[in-house]
Amino acid sequence: MKRLITFTLIFLGSFWDVKGQYHYVLSQYFQNMEIFNPAFTGFSNSLELKAGYRKQWAAFDGAPETLFLSFQTPLGRSGYPPFAYNSLRVSDPDLYFKLLQDQGNKKIKALHGIGGFVVSENLNLLKKVSFYASYSIRFQLRNNFQLGLGASGGYKTYQFDRDKFNVRNEENDALFESFLLNGTNSGSFDLNAGIALYSPKFHLSYSINQLVPDPTLLEESSQSPEINRFHYLTINYSLDLPSKLKVTPGFLLRYTASSPLLTYYSMELDYRDKIWAMVAYRTEKAIIAGLGMKLAKTLRLNYSYDFSLSAIGEYLQGSHEVMLRFEFPQFIRGSFY
Repeated sequence: MKRLITFTLIFLGSFWDVKGQYHYVLSQYFQNMEIFNPAFTGFSNSLELKAGYRKQWAAFDGAPETLFLSFQTPLGRSGYPPFAYNSLRVSDPDLYFKLLQDQGNKKIKALHGIGGFVVSENLNLLKKVSFYASYSIRFQLRNNFQLGLGASGGYKTYQFDRDKFNVRNEENDALFESFLLNGTNSGSFDLNAGIALYSPKFHLSYSINQLVPDPTLLEESSQSPEINRFHYLTINYSLDLPSKLKVTPGFLLRYTASSPLLTYYSMELDYRDKIWAMVAYRTEKAIIAGLGMKLAKTLRLNYSYDFSLSAIGEYLQGSHEVMLRFEFPQFIRGSFY
């Protein structure tokens, strides 16, 4: 029974991911916003490096795996008065904005951010590696709000394992014929864009991913390019609690024409920016639990586990996701926070 389920999941999952224009899924969405929305590039106001790994369906060999690496940093100076960011603790960013108001709301120049990320996905039948470079520009608005605009461009490579794919009628399968025609290795350019409105305690954002249609994965030339695009809408808000606790509810919605609507609800509890816990629900019938801690001044560790609620959840044994995050704020002068 387990072997039958293994074969069914790998075959159907891999085939559906290709046919349905697969886009990587992470459980720690709000810790990796710059991957899904380039408007958040440089948002952390420090030189930041991340490395993460996701193992889906832990009980099965050949189940999907995702490895991602990213970096981001703001550029230049913010235009804030020098003492505003040299004499105050970064744990209370609201004080920075208060000083600005006290000094007459001096004009602040736009800030720029750059970054990049690599995502490697092993989908059993298909191996996909994506390389992106990102850019953002931010403008200071009233009431401590900022508006960010961003874009990222890159290249995606595909390696199709012909030996693992059995097609009942090869001559009439358009997807299979497309791969044979283009070869087992192919690639395409891609473009993402996003916009974000945020403050120290709130953000609302929208992004569109895979703007450039991928000709190697379209079954028929008559298909709409919209099938290839993923739309993300996110919102979260942080509330301060007694004992230096902070709670942050969040919501994410993902839409694409080729797959069911995905929604993600999360709740994070943070203690002094040193320890955090998360619980979330994703409409793919999964409950997610996560923990994170600050291991050193510049290093954080995050871990999350997906509990499947599907009919075959007992055979899947969940999904694991771990991430290391390095932060170097001392390299950045004049950050927003």
